[in-house]
Amino acid sequence: MDTRFLDTLTVVVACGSIAGAARRQNLTPAAVAQRIHALEQEFGTKLLVRSGKTVKPTENGLAIAQEGLILLKHASSLRALANKDKLHGELRIGSISTALLGLLPDAVAEIARKYAGVSFYFVPGLSTELYRQVEEELVDVAIIVEPRFVLGKSLKWRTVREEPLVLIVHEELPEMDAHDILRSQRFIRYDRMQWGGRQVDNYLKEAGIRPEEWMEMDALDAIAALVSRGLGVALVPDWSPPWQAGLKIRKIPLPPNPFVRKIGIVWKSTSTRAELIRVFAEEVVKQSAASSAPS
Repeated sequence: MDTRFLDTLTVVVACGSIAGAARRQNLTPAAVAQRIHALEQEFGTKLLVRSGKTVKPTENGLAIAQEGLILLKHASSLRALANKDKLHGELRIGSISTALLGLLPDAVAEIARKYAGVSFYFVPGLSTELYRQVEEELVDVAIIVEPRFVLGKSLKWRTVREEPLVLIVHEELPEMDAHDILRSQRFIRYDRMQWGGRQVDNYLKEAGIRPEEWMEMDALDAIAALVSRGLGVALVPDWSPPWQAGLKIRKIPLPPNPFVRKIGIVWKSTSTRAELIRVFAEEVVKQSAASSAPS
């Protein structure tokens, strides 16, 4: 049995769709379907049932996927033992969008330069989703916003970057107090369902400001683009560069406040990729410091 096919089955079950699994594994939906079909032929049983655009595992399919996760973990452990004297193997990395562009490229490039035997698999997503994937060992490590709750006992955390809230406005908006702007301009809100968006909500409540809201979304780069077009103002974390080129925005510092979005790395303490995760974390911290240094 090809363990890659088994890995595909576990991803399909986790995603709930062939298309979602295809995106995660950088395959075509047809290739994913072929792998599942090959497993069904090998096991002699139906593994998935379709329901519209989603798929659900059969009872046998769920059992095989669950055992498959254990088998894949053991296979990963054996590969790690076989290469314990050198960094080798695949590191599965989850990342929020701002870190995917701002922190990961240089860190990964440096690791690739030093260790030819290391490969990478990237999973973009929201902090809430990526935290769960680390817990379930679908990824080895993730760069996320620090959760507002105590981490599970098996998880480790390292803060990489602290991002204060800033007010972003169109560059032609007249100079005025940040709070006066929030009270007088249309407001584009950072999604309250996200950990960083809740900090924005808490800031507004503490300041006693009820802005004129007309839009809410979870994509920070899209929020900046809308502000650049003069469609409103927004409170956002001052995320790691690069920001989009050509933005017609101005950042306005806020009065001193405790609301800082912490970006960090989360991983399982029991991971067989411990040394590779340590090297990865060091490189991300180094790149973060370099991007924050005055030019």
